[in-house]
Amino acid sequence: MKSHISRITNACFFYQLQRLHAVRGQPGQEVTGCLVSSFILSRLDYCNAILAGLPASTLAPLQRVMHAAARVIYDLKPYDHVTLTLKAMHWLPIKQRIEFKLCLLVHLAINSKAPVYLQNLLTTTASVSGRASNRSASNNDLVKQSTRLKPGERTFSVAGPRVWNQLPTDLKVITDTRVQVLHLCLVGHQTAQPATMTLSSSQPNSNLVNAPSPSLDPASGISCPPTSKSSQTLVF
Repeated sequence: MKSHISRITNACFFYQLQRLHAVRGQPGQEVTGCLVSSFILSRLDYCNAILAGLPASTLAPLQRVMHAAARVIYDLKPYDHVTLTLKAMHWLPIKQRIEFKLCLLVHLAINSKAPVYLQNLLTTTASVSGRASNRSASNNDLVKQSTRLKPGERTFSVAGPRVWNQLPTDLKVITDTRVQVLHLCLVGHQTAQPATMTLSSSQPNSNLVNAPSPSLDPASGISCPPTSKSSQTLVF
């Protein structure tokens, strides 16, 4: 899995980000944000559910890619803080993006909106004989699959229920995917504070004081470039 992350990191750093950094001053901040979302964040979000359960040290290169992408959009120096930038653009850290994708896949599966092979990997507590009257059944919890191997804890049938059961009950009973996405965004941002720490100690750039708020793109898992108020739409 480290080789997979290394290939993604190298492709983003040495191919996409260097090219965007060379022309960042020409298209403007809004267009640069859209390009970063299309070429960088989409690559980070693609099939990122397979990274569930990996340690923070393994995911750190992907987080550094996000920091570098934020610096390109706002033209920050290498040692400037990026915490305010990530908050202004409503970008979730890598770990929360993975958990968001897992929860979204579980939501689609239990509401019969995902492929059958994904639906067959999950079992609701209410559907198990003898557990229908349990509290977990009314909370729309899933049965936690048991595994003896460490890699088995990262499979969808194990990692999905583990993350899903930690969500608030009101969130797990939502059937509208659009509403579910918005609530998952909120939950992700509430748990993302520790992961947005930076490695630098200089003062933040002054051009972040009035940073534009981004639009929400549920299709890519909160990959939200800054846009003007006239173009803030939900895309599915």
